Amino acid sequence: MSSPPIARVDPERFGGERAGETGPVHPALAVALRRRSRLDGVWKVERTGGLLPPLLGVNKIIDGTRGRTNIGPVPGPVFEVRGRELRYVRLFAPFVDVVTSVGENLCVGRATVFGRTFGSFRMRHTGDVPRPRTRPRRG
Repeated sequence: MSSPPIARVDPERFGGERAGETGPVHPALAVALRRRSRLDGVWKVERTGGLLPPLLGVNKIIDGTRGRTNIGPVPGPVFEVRGRELRYVRLFAPFVDVVTSVGENLCVGRATVFGRTFGSFRMRHTGDVPRPRTRPRRG
């Protein structure tokens, strides 16, 4: 029996360290890499400089390749995770947050619009993405 084909994956897109680096990856691992990001979880966002307003109560919830910036309990703009970039969609498409890990539960970031930095922030990991509870089946 032959082994499954080997997929080529761009690690930058899936949380790798060097842009453009590719290598052979087993298909099952490629799927796992797409699902799991080092950024997965709930992150408290704090302003560190620039033209950003105070970010009181702002959280980013990241799950795989998608996320959302919430202001308190109010859902905010949606973004796509592409490597180290959080690329906002629709109306907020000109905005991109570029994040860099500086510790196990800490990232620093630059807020950009049309490619120009206008602010900086820090993100602290505060927990896992909340999952809906499943009810036991009654038989």
